Amino acid sequence: MSSEGCFSPVLRGLSSFCWPPTSASTSKPASLRILHVNDVYKPERFAKFRSLAKQCRGPNVSKVVLPGDLLGGSLFAATHRGESVVDVLNALEVDYCVLGNHEFDYGSDRTRELMDK
Repeated sequence: MSSEGCFSPVLRGLSSFCWPPTSASTSKPASLRILHVNDVYKPERFAKFRSLAKQCRGPNVSKVVLPGDLLGGSLFAATHRGESVVDVLNALEVDYCVLGNHEFDYGSDRTRELMDK
């Protein structure tokens, strides 16, 4: 699949980046694809992102990075004080997740508690 095929108009903020150094074992360039999405406030959008991330995995190295603002800011997150979002994030197979301002909507103690799940 080409990197252009990894873009979805439904998920704004999704990006793909290929870094083309040559691999020592082959003459083909190696690539790194970083999939990124943030400010997702509806659980069905996480499902679309997961499907897209699975499509983009392959012979190239792919990393799923979420830059924060996930645990708050939506009715879905507020219902269980962020825990419902953590369950979804664990199913996404996220490689890196960064804390944003909404990760502290329920206080730093709750943030620490959710980070252990």
